[in-house]
Amino acid sequence: MNVIKSLEKILKYNFYNDNLVLLNSSFDLSIEDKTIIKNVKNFAIFNNSLYVELKDQLVIYNEYFSQQHLFGKYFLSNSQSIENGIIILKEDINDDEYYIIKNNFETSQVSWHNSFVKYFSKNNFISIFKSSLSYHNIINGDVLWEKVYSENIKSLEIWNEEIVLLELTGKSTNQINALNARSGSLIWEKDGGGMILKSDKLYFLEYSSTSQILKQYNLKENTEQQYDLTKIIIDQFNKIPYFLYEIKDNHMYISFTNEKTIVMIDLKTMLTEWVYKIETSAWQIDKPQIQGGNLYVLDSDKVLHIFEKE
Repeated sequence: MNVIKSLEKILKYNFYNDNLVLLNSSFDLSIEDKTIIKNVKNFAIFNNSLYVELKDQLVIYNEYFSQQHLFGKYFLSNSQSIENGIIILKEDINDDEYYIIKNNFETSQVSWHNSFVKYFSKNNFISIFKSSLSYHNIINGDVLWEKVYSENIKSLEIWNEEIVLLELTGKSTNQINALNARSGSLIWEKDGGGMILKSDKLYFLEYSSTSQILKQYNLKENTEQQYDLTKIIIDQFNKIPYFLYEIKDNHMYISFTNEKTIVMIDLKTMLTEWVYKIETSAWQIDKPQIQGGNLYVLDSDKVLHIFEKE
């Protein structure tokens, strides 16, 4: 991969219709180097639509780039995609309330309020308070089931409306739990962390001070495959440093955050295809993102580094 360019003062980036969307430190939102709106507080992309949060309104661009303006204070930081739309928090006269915005811009208020909502699926939502997790009906907020853990809940995913996947961390434990979405009962548990869900495949890391194993669990087929990364990493750094990763097209893209180095591994051959150390004064780099054949990584100095395939 070759370096294309580095963009400075980038607060956030994402991709809309395969185009790069940037929010810079002046709070200007741009698509492919063209500024489309100023004084932006936040933005998000759901269901092929671009949602832009301003001080007193929400601007929505659909895939044909037509606009819809919803006036009021909406908060994209606590919004997620649901079936045929999104659910979003809005500041109301008496209290903060959640609203459903359909893809046709129809808006409706839901009859519950929960400040600890962490994840929405098509028909339900999950709220987390400390180490307590509860699963609710999305329309009326009724609790379907509840769990309390001694470990911290680091992350979660929902697969196919059937399985809730939890990553739990404690003083000496890192564990993935799979729960039945209807009942909350435990299906299985596995040691590991750093989980990533890609379609029917769950990736996670089983690690120690002397080894690093990437595991791939097929949720549909109930099969597991593993990839030993230990030798590849130690050959590169003579140790096993902390890293973040992404998976795409049978390739693993790894950001060794403090070493400021990116490594690309072919999971079929288990060969290292590419290594690049970013020359930067930043103290670390973030998780890599892959889009349209390009690789993107943001560093702690808010510089976005962009690479393309040779």
